[in-house]
Amino acid sequence: YIKAMEYIYSKTLNPTYYIFSYDSESIAWIKENYKFPTEYIIKYVDLQNPDYEELRLMYTCKHFIISNSTFSWWAQFLSENEKKLVVAPSVWNKKIAANDIYQENWKLIEV
Repeated sequence: YIKAMEYIYSKTLNPTYYIFSYDSESIAWIKENYKFPTEYIIKYVDLQNPDYEELRLMYTCKHFIISNSTFSWWAQFLSENEKKLVVAPSVWNKKIAANDIYQENWKLIEV
């Protein structure tokens, strides 16, 4: 995720990063174990809403750093920002080829 954040930071002006997590323990772990540069603006979102509301919160973001999950894939897909940046892991699933999942304008980060 750090490489993806660096990429977004290099391509945008003062981005705010929203880190979505399903529980407060995971957010606490992220805060403890990830050392983000001090110039990064980071907001943590503890997802305790219905799934459709969580998806809405995600797809209203300007740009996307997604994991290899269909939930984050749909969030970026539903975004109406035609100039969005999407950063994804270079390997989606080790067992099957996932080339159809990637869109041509995405930035893939080696994992």
